[in-house]
Amino acid sequence: MMRFYWILFKKYLKLVTIYRANFVGFVFQNILVFLLFIMFFRWAGNISILSSKELVMYYFLLMGFFHQFIPTVQVGLFKFIRSGKLDGILILPVRWEYYFIVVDAASMFFSFLINLVVFAIIAVLMKSSIIINLSKLPAFFSSSFLSLILYFELRLLFTQTAFYIENEEAMAWWSWFISRFFSGGILPIMIFPELLRKLIYLTPFPYLIDFPISVYLGKESLTLHNMVLFMFYIVVLFFVNSKLTGAGLKRYMAYGG
Repeated sequence: MMRFYWILFKKYLKLVTIYRANFVGFVFQNILVFLLFIMFFRWAGNISILSSKELVMYYFLLMGFFHQFIPTVQVGLFKFIRSGKLDGILILPVRWEYYFIVVDAASMFFSFLINLVVFAIIAVLMKSSIIINLSKLPAFFSSSFLSLILYFELRLLFTQTAFYIENEEAMAWWSWFISRFFSGGILPIMIFPELLRKLIYLTPFPYLIDFPISVYLGKESLTLHNMVLFMFYIVVLFFVNSKLTGAGLKRYMAYGG
């Protein structure tokens, strides 16, 4: 089965290269936004607990890589379910949700490779504005890996609403806005007032972006407590998604039958 997923991943990785112009366009869009942030933060100076240089580094990591960690409805899968084409996946000896996770991962991986090259060049050209924190890398990579798993669970949760609603537009917009704001995709959650920050951290969203970047900047630590919270959200979402999948497939098959 793992061989099937690997072949599927390579197939879709090759397929997404056809749309490389779109990916490159998104990269340059992020570069322009990042440069605007640099100019603003150099002018504004420190904001809350973050220095101007830390703010630049936050948006460097966000625009370079973590912007992909904002879960929303996967429109292609949503329409796939609503159109009744899921049957072609259900007859395969694989789980349909893993099938689409692999497809999604291929797109993310290709985008990551492009961003890695472009933003590595930016890091060299702007090395005076880039924070190198080697001692935090193990905790940063570990928290980023957990964030990726959390991203897929939330993305699947939002997308499975296709079993219950007919149109994806409202859900796609609201899931994108909520995820982006509460994850730190607009502003770092760590600069929010303490009470609001604690309330937001009761949700899984800040663990997508704000937390791993905070770990890299030395504002947070990957403690046992934080690991337990990470795993708690991942496990809960896994079981919720499993229940939704079971109930959704019953509705899907009854409707199709």
